[in-house]
Amino acid sequence: MNTQTKRIAGKLLDISSNNILADVLVEITLLDSHSQDHKPKFDVVLTVDGFKPELADKSYILNLNNSISGEVFVTIKGIPSDSTTYTCFLQDSKWNDLDWFHTL
Repeated sequence: MNTQTKRIAGKLLDISSNNILADVLVEITLLDSHSQDHKPKFDVVLTVDGFKPELADKSYILNLNNSISGEVFVTIKGIPSDSTTYTCFLQDSKWNDLDWFHTL
């Protein structure tokens, strides 16, 4: 299967308050739309301007637009400098559907 990558602006929100914590550049790659467990597989990387290690190793709401949002867990990927890059793990069951990816 050919991979598909999309880049979109998004926001990280606090889970309990829904306050915006950071604007992020989101790079989502669809790796496998028909895996053995029948769930699509994605590689998701978030980039935030500046040095922001305090956002790592926590759960958030990732908001991609007014209709696409869900819970994620992020960890730092690499060494932060002028920007901080995170590996993002999609936690919400709503991410198991391909429809949200195709509407980006």
